Amino acid sequence: MAGLPEEWSRPGTYILWLYLPAGQVMTIGQLGMSSLPAGYYAYVGSARGAGGVRARVERHLRLEKRTRWHIDYLLPAAVVQAVWAGFDARQGECEWAERLVQRGGARRIVPGFGASDCRCAGHLLYWRRPPNRSALEAVFQPVETWLPGGTGVSA
Repeated sequence: MAGLPEEWSRPGTYILWLYLPAGQVMTIGQLGMSSLPAGYYAYVGSARGAGGVRARVERHLRLEKRTRWHIDYLLPAAVVQAVWAGFDARQGECEWAERLVQRGGARRIVPGFGASDCRCAGHLLYWRRPPNRSALEAVFQPVETWLPGGTGVSA
């Protein structure tokens, strides 16, 4: 499925790099109605269960699925540009999301998005213009990258 690396079948943290070509107003589960402007997004998640990051990202990429997580509401309208994964057990999704805000100039525009099981401000980050992902890679070392239609590579 989708060519995700077999090595990603372990627990870790991931970022779905997304592009939303047109603004959307949508209901996002119990968060309610949200207005999402066109632009660039990063959704930060973690996968600690069976199948690890690979299974979780493959589920996100499937077109046919039950709506379970906040990201499931956004993905049908978005284009997945890349996926990053890291496997350091000391680093989680809240820390990665905060790094994108502090070091990457991201904004949280839907409070609590993806953060139902934690106390942080949210795991969906927004940029009006494309973020400099090359510069951000240094902030997330070591990180592995997967590109749709491509293969996983170490960064």
